[in-house]
Amino acid sequence: GHSEALMPPFTVFRLGMTGLYIGGACVGAFVHSYSREQRVGPRQLLKWTSCAEWPADALSGAAARAAGGACALFAEHGDARARRLFA
Repeated sequence: GHSEALMPPFTVFRLGMTGLYIGGACVGAFVHSYSREQRVGPRQLLKWTSCAEWPADALSGAAARAAGGACALFAEHGDARARRLFA
């Protein structure tokens, strides 16, 4: 019979660790970009889906001056930010 595994367990582990590393690096790059350039804190990033409910004084710097409020930071700039960070 066919009792051999498609991939050895070590290869599965190694690919899983590589995926976690790359995923963590991508998330880290976005957090760094938003916190440094836009002055959006980590707590605000965790609650980005409720950006419409953030108080007016919740942001500072360029983020506070963004046309369309806090949600515009995520809607308008997210795709461009991804292209710039990972180009």
